[in-house]
Amino acid sequence: PYTTLFRSYHAYAALAGRTLPAPALVTAQGTCWRHEGDRLRPLARGWAFTMRETVCLGDAHTVRDFADRAAARALAFAESLGLAPRLAEASDPFFAPTARGRALLQRVKALKHELLLPLGGGEEIAAASVNRHERFFGEAFDIQLASGEPASGACVAFGVERWMLAVLAAHGPDARGWPHAVRSAHE
Repeated sequence: PYTTLFRSYHAYAALAGRTLPAPALVTAQGTCWRHEGDRLRPLARGWAFTMRETVCLGDAHTVRDFADRAAARALAFAESLGLAPRLAEASDPFFAPTARGRALLQRVKALKHELLLPLGGGEEIAAASVNRHERFFGEAFDIQLASGEPASGACVAFGVERWMLAVLAAHGPDARGWPHAVRSAHE
């Protein structure tokens, strides 16, 4: 039931001013750049990292279902790799001081969840996130449903290097000791 669009890194801008005949899935993989000062940690918190993301735009029910399924599949995937994932509510650290209301609303409505993977010694890393944007981007980019209402949106994003770090922390660098699901993807 989805219209699938590929090669659209800027999903919302690409769909600006359009009416969606059906829910849309937009997927992309690319290098992200984020400077966080002295928080740099190779693989864990790089200034440049690879992100794989899927965005869903449609009615509120379809988008909520997408977000719920994305979270469940990310948990199942991590478990298949022999990791011990944990899903936790989160908020984005990059809201400007002038947008404190948005940050609070994100937490109160539980719009963001992160998939946390263990690195050892009690440390965890956020390797994926599931974000519900409600109608924010539909309104901001004038993306409408056939009913004329603004589209709702959600996304799931995976930090590729963070997954790699979690697998190495759990299973070591020797592929012979990796679980079958990891070994078969490596071979």
